[in-house]
Amino acid sequence: MGDLYGHTVGVSCAPEVSYKELDESDKFIVIGSDGIWDVMNSSEVVGYIFTKSENGRDTIADDVLEECRIRWEVINKYSQKMADEKSLNLMKNDINSTNKSYTKIKSKIIIIDDITAVICFFNID
Repeated sequence: MGDLYGHTVGVSCAPEVSYKELDESDKFIVIGSDGIWDVMNSSEVVGYIFTKSENGRDTIADDVLEECRIRWEVINKYSQKMADEKSLNLMKNDINSTNKSYTKIKSKIIIIDDITAVICFFNID
């Protein structure tokens, strides 16, 4: 799992593999793309799933995806605001040095990340 763009900056498609023998304390496993792990850590995901599983398990993966999408949008709106402010400051500095008038130009950069989640619940008895 991963982005094609990520490969250009060193992201590898080679998976990290580990082994664990399941026991009665194991309740589920989450297999997710970076779109999840970029905005939630493991503890947040586990807590979120435990909270949502009280209402049933049928829509938990969709709920996790929606929560991550909301967080992703918030992060990117903030990033876009900072980029707009930086561009505006650069334009103002350029105008101050050349005495030209300017029009505020807002750049629109749309960043979308793939968000994938598979949640497998265990019935260990």
